Order: sequence, then structure tokens, then C-alpha cells
Amino acid sequence: MVFNYKIFIIAFVLILFFIGGFNIYFSRKNIVKNNQVSVEQSDIYQKIINEDINKLEQKTALTGKIYVDDPNIPAPTNQWFSSVIFEKTSQPIFAYPMAVKMNNDGFGFSYPSVVSTQDTVFASYKSDLKVVFQKNELVSSVSSFDDMSVGVLQKNGENTISKLKITHGSPFVYISVLPGESFNIQSEELILMDKSADYFVFASGGKFFAFFPSLNEMSVKKNDDHSITVSNVRKEALISIAVLPNLECLDIFSQYALDPIIGTNVDFNVTDNRISTKYEIVTKSGGKTLFALLPNSYDSFEQQLKNQNPIGEYDTLRGKQLLYQGRIFDFSEEAGPIPRQLEVSFLSHSDKENLRNFIKTDADRLTVTENDTYFVGKKLFAMANVLDIAEQLGMERESDILKIKLKTELETWKNNTLAGGQQKKYFYYDPIIKGIVGETASFGSELFNDHNFHYGYFIYAASILSRYDNKYLSDNQTFINLLVKDIANNDRDDKTFPYLRGFDAYEGHSWASGFGMFADGNNQESSSEAVNAWYALYLWSDIIGNKNLKETAEYLYFKESSSALDYWLNIDKGDLRFENFQHSMVALVWGGKLDFATWFSPHPEAMLGIQLIPFSPASGYLGRDAGRVQENLSSENAFQSPALFKDYLAMYRAFYDVTGARQMIDKLKPTDIDSANSRSFMEAWLLVLENKENH
Repeated sequence: MVFNYKIFIIAFVLILFFIGGFNIYFSRKNIVKNNQVSVEQSDIYQKIINEDINKLEQKTALTGKIYVDDPNIPAPTNQWFSSVIFEKTSQPIFAYPMAVKMNNDGFGFSYPSVVSTQDTVFASYKSDLKVVFQKNELVSSVSSFDDMSVGVLQKNGENTISKLKITHGSPFVYISVLPGESFNIQSEELILMDKSADYFVFASGGKFFAFFPSLNEMSVKKNDDHSITVSNVRKEALISIAVLPNLECLDIFSQYALDPIIGTNVDFNVTDNRISTKYEIVTKSGGKTLFALLPNSYDSFEQQLKNQNPIGEYDTLRGKQLLYQGRIFDFSEEAGPIPRQLEVSFLSHSDKENLRNFIKTDADRLTVTENDTYFVGKKLFAMANVLDIAEQLGMERESDILKIKLKTELETWKNNTLAGGQQKKYFYYDPIIKGIVGETASFGSELFNDHNFHYGYFIYAASILSRYDNKYLSDNQTFINLLVKDIANNDRDDKTFPYLRGFDAYEGHSWASGFGMFADGNNQESSSEAVNAWYALYLWSDIIGNKNLKETAEYLYFKESSSALDYWLNIDKGDLRFENFQHSMVALVWGGKLDFATWFSPHPEAMLGIQLIPFSPASGYLGRDAGRVQENLSSENAFQSPALFKDYLAMYRAFYDVTGARQMIDKLKPTDIDSANSRSFMEAWLLVLENKENH
């Protein structure tokens, strides 16, 4: 019955086209006028509650258990510490300047050395210092987490042995040890030095670690093998392990060594084209602590910190961290306006006619034949971009064809989802991990890999369609909001989804792996698909008139796009980290290494292309430095005659050479065009840049 209904509707509309009738089924009205949308539409976003989730099929692809102290809280997938949740111990947790690893007999600490090779910059975990208990079946679990820190419990059976607080940017790991426990602190390479009765220092090869015990609550013995034995813990007692930038700052470290960090918060707002970000680190005393900042943070210091000299510095994979004393750190940076569309109305009559010819072909050609969330999403994205240009050019026939295709596909997913699941093309709710999963899954999305990449495409397409179809928006808003909630829930009190899944507020970018079960920590390959997700979120928030969501989207877009340049595309090749690295860009950012490699291809052009896909109206950040674009494209022979990503490399070239880009695009075969792209959008992109170049 549903099938016949669809055939009837499509046939009906096509007949209207044939006889020259008017479109009476789809609304042609753009519902966004000066960014004003009804309050009722905004309120719908807030109505994602348990009764909406209960309409979905509920299941999980997880085959093991999750290690969280409270199973009712959403599992923090796609984070720098996520491996703790999915195994009894953990993979290395990179919380620069330190890295920590949970073991079955305790935990280890590393100050990773940065070593570069031709294709990789390594900062691998190597245990510099270990805490070893007299037990070897310890199980770790996440007890708490917030914007920049994670709490980890270690248990022996039902008995808690230790509690750790690991914080991005903190040189300390704070550890509470339960009464009656004993342990050794040992190192294979570091030498135990005598510095004070209050602390113990391990040092070797320019690395310095300090152990700060609560001496009144435990017995501490130095051993001949340069280890320390702690015993007779009389009550729950605090210790800390710190990595030092130098030995001169030991007295300053002592002031904060036994005042533990108990929480962190990252707040932000976007006003007058500026992003203001506030890091707040809460200690037990309510006072200051020591905190190290990455280059992309201290470059945007507010004035109160510009005159403060750092206590020391750390050489890390992310660059030189500067160490400061403080409790609140404020940053401010410029953020220009985000375009709502690729504006083509200013083009000449001949340019518009040329563009119309491509749109006529693409409107008929583009169709969805895929089944999984990634490749369906990409095709929807391509059609949405052509729709937006067709609407600007007043091409009613092509616009209506594209709206039918978009609406049919998007509503198929919605209807299948609300029907309680089908074999394919539907979403379900994972009640264990707490998130939305699409069937058919791809690239490990059932294990929460790449959700922002996949769902960003869906949200983008729904945003463009809603711009020109009021009825689609009213019928589908709640469904799309489920996808929004999965990747960008900005309600800290909502326990059906984690807060801002996957976004690392300290590093300023997303992590792609759901579980992060790698010796090099978590990773992200396609920085541009992450940026696209936040751009889609921005368009959606604009359509539904949700100011809070819009501010979240602006923040995520600007932070992710800046990080995409800093860490992936426009790396500082003069930095000593890249001394032996032979490439102008990084393709894969890990917690513990930077790679010129991809998950899917050894071709060099794949390394660049995956940082460009997909081009959208908001891809202008890629050409922020046109000279660097030219430098990147000249850096590899394979970029001159690519086998892959030919369309995107040509569009990237247009930032500095539109003529050359057009020559490349004119040579493309249909099979050279990515499924998220179209000849229409490429032509529009070239025409817009060409006109800017000439005016």
C-alpha cells in the first residue's frame, strides 16, 4: 500500500510538470526570513524525551560489557579516554602533557617523547613510571567525566582499590588510595633522586616525575632499586604523580600537589562574530591549580593572562604547552559569519544559464541507490546542494524533482524507524551506550564510529529541504532532532545522550572512533566531514529557530575548522615536531601520533582529499590561506595527476587558480565525481570564486 501511494504521488506530480501546471503539493516558500522562525518550532527541539526514544527499536551491537560506575549515564564514546569504558584496563589515555594507562595491577605514566619520521610523528606511550599494587586482577571503570577530566576507579572484585582523576592539561594525576592498601612506585629507566622530605623525584634523560604522598596517612620507604614502597595506608589517602617541566618549579608544584582537581567546565558564547571560551578547573579547596595550555589556546588569551609568565613548558605532539597557575582561563577569538548558502544570485545572465544546464542534468541523474548511513547521506547531501542552487535560479521543475527525491528518501528512513525497525534504512536506539544507530551501518558506525560524519549529511539535507518545504519540516522535525541529539546534545541534564558526543573541548576537535581501542589513543581522519557536521547543525538550528543550538553549532564549527587547519592541513612545518616529516599536511591525527596515511587508501591524494570532502557553502575556511593551498597542492607529485578525489582537489585549487581548477574539472568523467558532489555544485563553486577574483 505504501509503495502504490508513492508511485501515485510521483506520477501525479510528473503529470503536472508535463501539462505545465503549478506545483500544488510542495510549498515553495522559504520558511526562513531574516532568521526568524516561530517559537513553536524551537520548542519541538526540547521535546526529545524518553517517550520519543521508546518509539524506536532498542538493541545494541556491543558484544561485551561496559565499564562505567553508573550504567544509567550515557557512555562517553568518541572521547580521549573512551577505551577505559570498553575493556577491563585501558589503552593509553593521552591527556597532555602526560599519558596514562590502566593496568591489571595498577597504572602507568608517560611523558611521551616526540620523534618524527618521513611519514609519521610519534609520541607513543612508554611507561616512564608505574604504580603497582599487590594484586593482578584489577578492573578499571569510569566513575565520572566532564568537559576536560575523567574519574577512573580500580577495583579488585567488589572492593575499590584506588580512584584516579585525569585531566587534560593538568600536569598532575590525583589518586585516592583506599585503607589497607600497599603499592610500589617504580621505573625501569628513571632514577630516584632525594630532593625533599615531602616529595620524591624520578629523573632521567630530561624527564622529571614527582611523587607527592600524604605522609601523615601512610608509610613511605625508598628502596635500593630506585623504587618506593607505600604501605600502611591508614585511611583513604591522597597522593599525586606529576610530570615536571623542570626541577626549578618543584616548590610551586608542592603548593598544588595535594589539592585535587574535582571537576572542570568549558563554557562558551558567540557574540558579534567573536567566540569567547572559558575553562574552569575546580579544586577541592576552590583555589588555583597548575594547568598547561596548547598553542591554539594561549594564542587567544584574554588580556589578564597575556602578562603572566608561564611556569614552564612541555614539548608535546600538539606543540609546546605552556604551564600557568590559575583557576579560570578566558579566551577570545574572531569568528566571521557562517554563510547560509552558496549565493549565486549575483552571477551574470550567461553564467546562470550555464549553471542551469548542469542543474537540469543533475536533477534527473542524481538518485539514491545505496543503503547505509554514510553513502546514503552523501547522496542526499549532493542533491540538497543542487536543490538550493535550483531554488535560487527559479528552476521549478528541477527543484520539485529534487524535493521529491530528498523527501522520499528521508521519509523512508523516518517511517521505517517509527515502525520499529526494518532490515535496512532505519535508526534504532542503543540503550546500553545511549545513542542512535543507523541500519545499514558502515565503517563501524554500529560501534559509534563516525556518527557526526554520517548524520551530518542527513541533517544537512533535511535543513535544505526544510528551507523550501514547510510541510516536510513540520512532519519530520522530531525525527531529525534525534540525529542532532546523538551527535550534539547540548543539554547537560539529558541522560538519553551524552553531552556533545565526540567533541574534545580541550583539543578543539572531534574524535572519530567510538571505542578508541588503540595503542595510540583515539583518532580522527576526515576533519572536513566533522566541520560539515557542525555546519549542518548550524543550518538546522537556523531553520528551527533554536538560539542555544545555533550558538553551540557556531562554536563547534569555528573550533573544528580552526583545528582542521592547525593540526591537519596547515601544520607549522618549522616546528621541531616535523623535523623529519616529509609532507606539508597530516591526514590522520591520533592521541599519540600524526600520520600521513588513511584508513582506506595508500594513494597520497587520498590523504589530502579526505580533508576536503565534502565541499559546501561553508568550505571557505579551507582557503583561508590561499598561498598555503598552493603549497599543499605542490607538495606531492601525486596531487598533480590524482587517481582519487580529482573533483575535490580541483575545487581546492580554485582558491588560488580558478582557471586551472576549471581545466581540471572540464576533464572529469562522471565516475570521477564523488557521490557527495555534483557537476552543478562544482560549476557554482568556480563561478562564485571567479567573480570574487574579478571584483
